Amino acid sequence: MTTHSTPIPFIPTIDDLNAILEDAVTLGASDIVLKALSKPIMKLHGHWHRIDDLPPLTINDVQEVLKLIIGDNRYAAFQSTKEADFQLGTPTCRFRVNAALQRGGPFLTFRPIPALPPNLDDLQLLEEDRILAVLKNLIALPRGLILVTGPTGSGKSTTLAAMINHLNHTQKRHIITIEDPIEFLHPDINCVIEQREVGQDTHGFSQALRGVLRQTPDVILVGEMRDPETIEAAITAAETGHLVISTVHTNSAPESISRILDVMPGDRQNQIKTQLAATLKAVITQQLVPKATGEGRQIVLEIMIVDKVLGSLITSDNKNTLAAYYDHMHSHADDGNTMMDRHLAIAVKMGRVTAASAESRVVERKRYDSYMSTLNIRETPTTRANPFTRR
Repeated sequence: MTTHSTPIPFIPTIDDLNAILEDAVTLGASDIVLKALSKPIMKLHGHWHRIDDLPPLTINDVQEVLKLIIGDNRYAAFQSTKEADFQLGTPTCRFRVNAALQRGGPFLTFRPIPALPPNLDDLQLLEEDRILAVLKNLIALPRGLILVTGPTGSGKSTTLAAMINHLNHTQKRHIITIEDPIEFLHPDINCVIEQREVGQDTHGFSQALRGVLRQTPDVILVGEMRDPETIEAAITAAETGHLVISTVHTNSAPESISRILDVMPGDRQNQIKTQLAATLKAVITQQLVPKATGEGRQIVLEIMIVDKVLGSLITSDNKNTLAAYYDHMHSHADDGNTMMDRHLAIAVKMGRVTAASAESRVVERKRYDSYMSTLNIRETPTTRANPFTRR
């Protein structure tokens, strides 16, 4: 009589998890996903791949992995909130982790975090000398509000970390960051830096901002301005003589103004307009475009430097202000203003990205076509490591 042995179930341990994550990072993965009824999945150079030498996970597998990472108490809280963000350290890597529910069971998304914060000089920026000078001048400002914007996964955290790292090497200032979660770790070099994590060190962005002015910072990094209370507190901090750096999820620099105003209740919008006009110094919008080689991503930027003219546009009720913002940015490029369409055209001319990739991301096609017909740019080879390679 033939007997059939029962397959031994795969019950993941913390060592299994560490091995999955570290092997994926070694291959160059930018993200790893664990979900029920699927093999682990990783994102390589913008494309998703299943890890075929591992079996599909069950709901119980993913639940047990999450419990191993965060413990029973935080898992009980996760069951109530159904969302969680936290960090995970393996023997060789650090990860930003998001836990959420789908089809009644958890799924986990891991994003590797480099061991050291990047340098501004390593971002492989287009128009590098000019743009580096603009960014370094902005981060050296004594007060005001700087926004870094872009869609999810566009490298905003990397750019913010590079700006803080530059400040840490060049000035003596007191920096407090409020992050969800902490990604890059900044040691005290020339600056004194405290990094606070939402959920671990504070209940939320707005709560942390209420007390931050009593902690005597010179620079405040707010991970995201996502609600009216956080927006008001961040702008107030900028008004009272601090440099505040934060992020907003928008696809263009001028759009960031309307996004902030849309979050605010109608009876407070005029006040916020006035405060923004007085405190906002610049909006940096970025995208990561797949490189023409198929490996890694190229950062492309739009920078809007807010002067008196743009300040008056912020408080204006003119319905055509978007065009007015871009007209002013185009005519004042010498002030540091940079158009997204110009950077996309430069990336194509330099052979960094394909025309198809750039054209799917243009803000205004006519303006992009104009840049393509007039710019005369050649690639300058670089041997520096690109911090966006894995994205």
